[in-house]
Amino acid sequence: MTTGTLSRSNRSRPGAPSALIDPRLRARRIEVERGRGRKRLRRLVALVAVVVLAAAGYGFTRTALLDVDHVRITGVDGERAAEVVRAGAVARGSAMVDLDTAAVDRRVSALPWVLNTTVERRWPGTVAIAVTTRRPVAVDVAGSALDASGRSFGPVDGAAARLPVLRGAAVEVGHDLPADRHPVLAVLAGLPAEMVGEVESAVLVDGDVELELIDGIDVRFGPAERHRAKFRALAALLDQADRATIRSIDVRVPTSPSLTRRTGTGA
Repeated sequence: MTTGTLSRSNRSRPGAPSALIDPRLRARRIEVERGRGRKRLRRLVALVAVVVLAAAGYGFTRTALLDVDHVRITGVDGERAAEVVRAGAVARGSAMVDLDTAAVDRRVSALPWVLNTTVERRWPGTVAIAVTTRRPVAVDVAGSALDASGRSFGPVDGAAARLPVLRGAAVEVGHDLPADRHPVLAVLAGLPAEMVGEVESAVLVDGDVELELIDGIDVRFGPAERHRAKFRALAALLDQADRATIRSIDVRVPTSPSLTRRTGTGA
């Protein structure tokens, strides 16, 4: 009796030790905690590695191995190539990865004589700028070249200086000829090779194109259509007749062209 009473007294005593944990369960808990610790360590190592690699990569792109060493211009040379370099404003020694190719394109394309531009990085250290220039088809009365779209892009020299003059037109450089005069440019842009250099000037009168040749012959071209047929008819009459005797030629109907002689000349 005494023993049983003592046992009950021990179990109910506050602070008595709890039942022992199974050793296998304890080992399992320890292994789980260790696994969690290893996962946290791997994540930390991976994060540190990413940060180190990113920092190394960033630093490498800022080394002299990957900076701008050359700016290569194609499509133009001489002074115009120098203009492209100045307009592009690509700083030699700057990081290639920082180059804003779109901004360079916009700056170069703003040059009035540039039709379009392509800007490329060529690793490790070259920036390539390819330029297509506007093709002049006429000059205005101030001597500024006009392309087929009507854009004025400044003075011309050399062979281009022999371009036809668009009478009554003066367009500020970098601006466009009014659209209602574009038919004249369409005719001049369609000049065949044998007629290049033959046309002194051109004008639009009541919707019809009129040309003046270098020897003073007036040509009534009519609407800006059937260019090839009209130029063929014009060339045929010029070949067949004594040009010194011709005052004007009408090719508005190219299948039935006509000419008018100067006063006092024979047929």
